[in-house]
Amino acid sequence: MPAAGGTGTPDELRRGIEFRADALADLLKRLRGPVPESRASLNLALALLEQFPPALTTVVSREWDRTTDDKLRNDVLGLLLRHLNFVASFIESYFSHGTRPELSEALVQEIACELEALGLSEYQIVASHGRADNFETVYGDVEAALFAPLKALMDPLPPDVSGKLWALFQMPRIEGAGIFWRPVLLGHEVAHIAVTRFDGIAAFDLASRFDFTASATIASPLAPPASSGMDKTKALYEIAQAWTKELLCDAHAVFRFGPAAVASLADYHEAIGAMGRPSPTHPPGFLRIRLLLDFVGALTSPRLKALVDPWASRVAPPFAMDPWANALVNLFWQHRDALMEVCATWPTFRYEHQVREPVVLGLADLLLAGIPGHPTITDVDGSTSAALDADIVNAAWVARAEDAEVPIANLGMKAIESLEFTRRWVRNGGPLPFPQESDDEDMTAAVLAERELSTRLLATENALVVTPLLQLPKGAAIDLRLGNRFIVFRRTMIEAFDPLASGSDPRAIQLDIELAWTERFVLHPNELVLGATLEYLVLPEDLSAQVITRSSYGRLGLLSATAVQVHPHFHGCLTLELVNLGTIPISLTPGERIAQLVVSRSGCVPDPGRDKYYCAIGPEFSKVRDDHESDVLRRLRDE
Repeated sequence: MPAAGGTGTPDELRRGIEFRADALADLLKRLRGPVPESRASLNLALALLEQFPPALTTVVSREWDRTTDDKLRNDVLGLLLRHLNFVASFIESYFSHGTRPELSEALVQEIACELEALGLSEYQIVASHGRADNFETVYGDVEAALFAPLKALMDPLPPDVSGKLWALFQMPRIEGAGIFWRPVLLGHEVAHIAVTRFDGIAAFDLASRFDFTASATIASPLAPPASSGMDKTKALYEIAQAWTKELLCDAHAVFRFGPAAVASLADYHEAIGAMGRPSPTHPPGFLRIRLLLDFVGALTSPRLKALVDPWASRVAPPFAMDPWANALVNLFWQHRDALMEVCATWPTFRYEHQVREPVVLGLADLLLAGIPGHPTITDVDGSTSAALDADIVNAAWVARAEDAEVPIANLGMKAIESLEFTRRWVRNGGPLPFPQESDDEDMTAAVLAERELSTRLLATENALVVTPLLQLPKGAAIDLRLGNRFIVFRRTMIEAFDPLASGSDPRAIQLDIELAWTERFVLHPNELVLGATLEYLVLPEDLSAQVITRSSYGRLGLLSATAVQVHPHFHGCLTLELVNLGTIPISLTPGERIAQLVVSRSGCVPDPGRDKYYCAIGPEFSKVRDDHESDVLRRLRDE
């Protein structure tokens, strides 16, 4: 019986809900605070979620005033409290990570492009980190799930609750945005939405392919032996539906990425231990690999075969299967062609890996040489076409299979990044230049002028590599553009940063961020940030260079490089030390031409090997403590 003064169970439930709702509202404000306006979907999602705490407390207040019966109050408040916990867990899973810099808006835009290609552009997209052992996708009318328990108790709902469609992608931190697992995220996971929207199970015609008579005698995890025949049939059909979805998603990944999808999905399933026994929701790994290999078909190139051959031995069941699993394995193997036929009806581009093979192998050779490929490919007939992201993903897997000694994952992502920017550049009217060789250039001058620069850009040996090249050399310099990655300084409790201290790390005082191509970076007066060039450079053994600020930006107070010298054999994007020497903030857009590269002859310099900044694809944290004399200096000052 409640004690005097209102301290009974209903009162505690009400206070508990109100406390948690206030805390949740505060959390959402803190999550939304640092999100820039340009990240529209995330802002929209957090704005929607901010409507939940006040709506909940309004419902609690109304239900409290509706009755004085403690049991009714307990029942209603208990349900609302459990739903509050569900919403809090949902926010923690899908939104608390959304503001972290390592999941950029660029990835969200890539997912949006995949959905747009499938004719599903109406979804609002949020990407976040999740468990290490799974990719998860939630899609549909998420708002309904969040506010459904309140609808019967509160009419009308807040005006911002408008029934938008959402696609929430949760991915492992390591594999989530990596080049090698793009077929998992952009192929398999995106396809989950397509399977539902295009009614893939009906298109596969599972109902006519499923043996309803035989299934009435088969026990399964969802229907034990004592179940009726009807229950057994219903349970096995439910499992078959779940398997159909997964296998259609696998088929779409191959449809979209070719051999790389086999390597990607098999590698990831092996990593998370998904090769084991079948479950009610997922088919066994051996069946998936067997189907993937069949989907991709015969490969003639030994280099491409190296992507799929390691998995050819994994197509037989490594254990004795239960009858229910045997029945489904046989069903889907018998009708494997129909799975790809369903994907062929979806409005998306099919990757013809047989046709693209020369491009893939050419890109792979560039990656193995420490060069992230080119956004455009010149064919043997002299015509030029755009590289495809699937070309780059397959090339990265080829280079990985050949035990590359360069950071293939980073170079592959840089190639994807250059490709995406070049697409946007061309789509918005930007020209693609084509350097021309010259026979009459003065080859004795110390500084290379535009004709010789063009000649060296086209050379097959000792070439000067600039990729992407969006503007021809002009005068005696090559313009350099700003990339979309930055390292910013942050306030800390550290009294001083000691570069030589063995335990010090620049990440204690700096933070790396990545912008989408549509976002801007605001550089405040007297602020120093590290940026990088959009262009990836390779200098041959006989050339060195200097980086200088373009005068148009220098007149605005921008200094783009303090460490200006670039040595022979350099591979990577140049880190730019950006300083605003003016008195007002400067808004910088990725892709702006803010610096110039002046190239000079240096005489042939021996290759010094891999330095600590080799093959950088963005600004690099300082590695001064890794200098060879650091140990000597530490001992010296400790004497």
